[in-house]
Amino acid sequence: MPNSCNQGTCGTCKIKVRSGSVDHRTSPENTLPQHERVAGFALACQATPCSDTTIDPPIAEEPTSTHVLHDFVATVSEVRDIAADTRRVLLTLDEPLTFSAGQYVDITVPGTSTKRQYSLANPPTEPKLLELHVRRQPGGVASEWLFGPIEVGDRIDMTGPYGDFTFDEENTGPMALLGGGTGLAPLKASSVMRSR
Repeated sequence: MPNSCNQGTCGTCKIKVRSGSVDHRTSPENTLPQHERVAGFALACQATPCSDTTIDPPIAEEPTSTHVLHDFVATVSEVRDIAADTRRVLLTLDEPLTFSAGQYVDITVPGTSTKRQYSLANPPTEPKLLELHVRRQPGGVASEWLFGPIEVGDRIDMTGPYGDFTFDEENTGPMALLGGGTGLAPLKASSVMRSR
């Protein structure tokens, strides 16, 4: 099933429910407006089937990445402030992770079941070192941990790589990358690949 954000904000996983019923749960109105719900559409990453359900999957473009999804553990190797309320976290992997520039990973906050997604700021040519850029969100479970008790040597459970906002290495034409704050992370990984 095509998906990207897993939070209901991108609409990549929008499907047509042909029969049965679903609970839309917290599907955002701006991604799945009421008229689309009435027409039988749902967000596969948010909706829960309430009965046997038949769907028409979305018509997806060819995937830009075919990397296998893995559960893995990483070790915190560096934590450093790089701007006001922005922190760089370096994670060392036991085994290399194959990914494309622009993808992200899912991190489980230690001691909780809370998961958060962070784009990879390093290029795929560094498969055993992951660089994350994290912005502080006051009261946020993940950012309170990442700006608080996290320490070098901590072990973190992760899953990835996710996402289809990837750099096409075959594209040799001009490229403009615009982003701000922690939104620079996937662009940084892509620009490193472009300069190679």
